[in-house]
Amino acid sequence: MICAASATVAACCAALLVSESYRLAEESRAEADSTAEMIATHGEAAAVFEDAAAARSTLAALRLKPDVIHAAIYTRHGRALAEYRARGVGVEETIVARRPIVSGGERAGEATVERRKERMSERMAAYARACLPILAMAVAIAAAFSSVLRRLIALPIGNLAAAAGQISQDGNYSLRVAKSRNDEIGTLTDAFNAMLAQVEERDMALLDHRQHLEEQVQARTTDLLRLNHELRAAKARAEESAPERIEAEGLVAARA
Repeated sequence: MICAASATVAACCAALLVSESYRLAEESRAEADSTAEMIATHGEAAAVFEDAAAARSTLAALRLKPDVIHAAIYTRHGRALAEYRARGVGVEETIVARRPIVSGGERAGEATVERRKERMSERMAAYARACLPILAMAVAIAAAFSSVLRRLIALPIGNLAAAAGQISQDGNYSLRVAKSRNDEIGTLTDAFNAMLAQVEERDMALLDHRQHLEEQVQARTTDLLRLNHELRAAKARAEESAPERIEAEGLVAARA
């Protein structure tokens, strides 16, 4: 559960970083387009009259925009009327925006702006540093929640499983599982103990019936043995008295 929560939070943080990266890129593009539109609007007269001084004055306002590293106003013939270039700028990844300068429905020139992209690495590092405490907090909450669930659900279910395994191995249906609380787990524990009680009761009834049956068989066997003994004794007495009976019958026959 902790791993799943960590993976979920990490995925959310990664999605946030990707979304933020896309948003920053779109903002940079929108800012460059807006600046080029502003120059095209304010530099219309300078382009129409090819007034280089006015064009430079328009571009001078870009000093207030540190992200703009280069801008220019071109005439309708494509000649650079004025340019602005920021000082101390090295090789950077930039975005270039162009806007036509239109006067009276006709193209009078063009304004271009070159703007540095947002420093994604610094911004992403800041977001990553912000996400790390959130991730750590989520892992801590997941660990606490997992511990509570383990105590409330996993341990009672584990006790039931252990009892079932012991009963299956030993056949001791007199075993009972202690009820920890009055909820669904407690109801399950009661049902488990009731099932064990029913099985134990049936086993005891079967044991009593078997013992009673053995006693009946023993009694019948004793009766049969006694009857057999009596039959043998009667047979022996009959065999002993047979010669005398035969002799008496002979005497009776002779007298007749």
